[in-house]
Amino acid sequence: MRRARTLTGVAVTLAAAAVLSGCAGDTSTDDAAGEEVYQVRVTQAFQSLYYLSLYVAQEKGFLEDEGIELVGGLGNAGSGGAALATVLQGESQIALGGPENVAFINAEGGDTVAFSAAANSAPNWMVAAEGVTFDSPADLAGHSITVATCCVTANTLLKELLQSNDLEWGVDVTINEVQQGSEVGPALTGSTDFAVAGEPLISQAVQQGLEIVYDWTEQYPDFAYSSFMTTREILESEPDMIQAFTNAINSALEYIHSDPDGAIEVATDAFPELDEEVVAAAVARMIESNVYPPSALITESAITSALERQTYVGNLAELPAYETVIDPSFAETALGN
Repeated sequence: MRRARTLTGVAVTLAAAAVLSGCAGDTSTDDAAGEEVYQVRVTQAFQSLYYLSLYVAQEKGFLEDEGIELVGGLGNAGSGGAALATVLQGESQIALGGPENVAFINAEGGDTVAFSAAANSAPNWMVAAEGVTFDSPADLAGHSITVATCCVTANTLLKELLQSNDLEWGVDVTINEVQQGSEVGPALTGSTDFAVAGEPLISQAVQQGLEIVYDWTEQYPDFAYSSFMTTREILESEPDMIQAFTNAINSALEYIHSDPDGAIEVATDAFPELDEEVVAAAVARMIESNVYPPSALITESAITSALERQTYVGNLAELPAYETVIDPSFAETALGN
């Protein structure tokens, strides 16, 4: 007879450079049908179109088909690092955010891992204010750019772009760092010349007349942007749950590519506050740009591309080995199903 399980958590407190861990308890019950149901708590960085595979997995029944029951709804931590911290603290079993957070936490003594892709490519774009000319990155000299604060990926990508074009941050280019989600406003009002942002802000900006002048998905088409993460302890103690969850996400990603209209419908329902045309344009752009990867597999080239950006700008001292941050075995199994 199958059990409904609240999965083992790891109680971990991060303080300065120390990571302290301990185990939380688990409970088990039997469901009426006698089938195994995994009760899982998932915390995302925030509600995001980048995480559409999770919402599709919920709404289209892929999680249910794999025996996954999300407990307490989706948590919102505010950032990928904060989401992963909830797993370390035993509050969640799975976190959703940027896989660079695995590298950051492990560099401080943690033992975390990403096991499934959510968003690929480097889904950030630069838009120019009305009347501002852009032919190449060199044209950014003497101008102002609004971008989210460090260490959001967009901020890292912009730093790298400026450095690679011999432009000094804050000297050759005026930088206006703002809270993520408010990047486009200054370009719309003309307060800054350019803005770097992701979706749906970019589609909103285009709808209001701004032009996309730089596309990082073209520069980095293979880039591990958002991933599902957990601790090694949970991965090793609950492999059946992790496998079932990965199967569901892999099915959701396949669905997004096979039925874009259905995916847009899920996205529209998940973001009722957004204009439907903006949602449709954003999802279509991200399907076309392969931001939604074709499968749950995080390739070595994708995570290397992402983490090289972090080492380039100094957020990581050295590039970690693939197997220390990624366990591809669950996605590989899902692909073989």
